[in-house]
Amino acid sequence: MSTERFMLRRQLETTFAVAILLVISGCSEGDRQSGPDDKNAAFKVESVQEDQPAILNRIPWIGKGHWLKVDTHAHTTFSDGKFPIIAVVESARNHGCDVIAITDHASHDLGAATEQYFAQIRAAQKQFPEIEIIPGLEWNVPPYDGDEHVTVLTNPGNDAWLRQFKEDFDGYENTEVPPALEALRWVDKTADGEAVLLLNHPSRKRVDPKSIVVDMVNWQSDSQSFIGFAGAPGHQNKAEVGSYLGKLTTIDRWDPATERIGGGWDQLLGSGHRIFAALAPSDFHSPAYGDYWPGEFSETWVYSPDRSAGGTLQALKAGSFFANHGGIAQHVVLSVECQGLERPVQPGETLIAAGKPVDVLLEMQIPELDLQGNANSIDEIELIAIVDGDASIIAKSTPKGTQTPLLQNFQVPSAGVVFRARGRRVVTDGPDLMFYTNPVWVLASSKS
Repeated sequence: MSTERFMLRRQLETTFAVAILLVISGCSEGDRQSGPDDKNAAFKVESVQEDQPAILNRIPWIGKGHWLKVDTHAHTTFSDGKFPIIAVVESARNHGCDVIAITDHASHDLGAATEQYFAQIRAAQKQFPEIEIIPGLEWNVPPYDGDEHVTVLTNPGNDAWLRQFKEDFDGYENTEVPPALEALRWVDKTADGEAVLLLNHPSRKRVDPKSIVVDMVNWQSDSQSFIGFAGAPGHQNKAEVGSYLGKLTTIDRWDPATERIGGGWDQLLGSGHRIFAALAPSDFHSPAYGDYWPGEFSETWVYSPDRSAGGTLQALKAGSFFANHGGIAQHVVLSVECQGLERPVQPGETLIAAGKPVDVLLEMQIPELDLQGNANSIDEIELIAIVDGDASIIAKSTPKGTQTPLLQNFQVPSAGVVFRARGRRVVTDGPDLMFYTNPVWVLASSKS
């Protein structure tokens, strides 16, 4: 398909879309590079023909799913939040959330995962059927004694195991607790594939930025449920965004592991790990703590197979989501096309190009107003590529209406490439507002 026809088709198909188009040629067979870790894939790898393009880790609902606004991390009076479950759920609904996760601290002296906790979640679900409620916990990961937190989510109706998990594996003021890897293996076995685990505020208590790479590799090594980390922390309305008071601080509201090109996330992706970090939870406790209400400022948009809690968890595992602050973008899709495929490949999936050129496209809708009613724009969009472990920005542009802002030729090496993307609205008197996508993997051949 010619570049001219491709651009024309896209301009006709979408009224509000903004696109980055890069024509990438020269996908060829060659040196072997480790691809995504299939053990941690959301879906089984299909068999492929060596000389034919193919999709690995295929997401079956692409093209027929539903965009859901999701907050994966909120606290209530069952731990250190200041509002009951019913109030948090109602506010999340009022701020446009389709799904809200209740994730109170799992410390033994608190009320999360008790009978009353689940009863109030069920009561809130009955009162507000238009919003889906995911039960969960915030796990104090051993042996960090409360310094490292992981959101643990599960499907409603399969949440009884959270109580046992809390009793046996929470590491707050408990030196006798089993190691984290044992807890993760227990979750995979007990939750029957219906759990999702995410590291929260990953750099808040760290001194060495490399330590997140070590922890993520270890925690994901034996876990089908551990999918990544919150690329942006909550507590976004504080003077010190995210309560990052130590050596490592947020950059334009995002954790440095996500924001820094070649940082922790890129290192993990470049070494073949399926890690998703395009996530922006609220970590809501109270406005008095410097928090926005769920959905008020931080948005994670999940492309789900249906409008359900279970579908949301499935989409999170697949990597089918993006996140932004302030409502600056909607329906953000990073995709890769290749002649011979029936559809483009999207975040969470892997393309085997089989020696054929590919097209990389970034599309989005840009609302006229942001979540706070201010005039909105996207001032810059960037495509990030990771090749042989090295990450760089290979293309950037300023969107101009529906016109394709950038066309660039790029030679993909035989080692393959991982793509992710981000966009920026410049804020003159504070941190910029950003969106981030999850990655798409491109392998030169089935032997890569």
